[in-house]
Amino acid sequence: MNLKYLLFFQTRKPNYIKNLEYPNCKDCKYFKEYTDEYNKYHLSKCTFFGEKDNISGEIDYKFTKTCRIYNNLCGEKGKYFISK
Repeated sequence: MNLKYLLFFQTRKPNYIKNLEYPNCKDCKYFKEYTDEYNKYHLSKCTFFGEKDNISGEIDYKFTKTCRIYNNLCGEKGKYFISK
């Protein structure tokens, strides 16, 4: 019985890194990195998703981390990813 389990786990392809098969935001044409070197990825924004202020006309873009969390935005799989 133990031999069965051993063979089963040896034949399975190990996948230890989550989201490895999905594209990176930093390679997307909508990616806008933050100016600070230490936070350029953590505070980066996606220029595909945002909201325009009707008074000033400024656009407030969403953080890339937020866009990748919610499936109605880009989602985990990078639904709107376009390579640079």
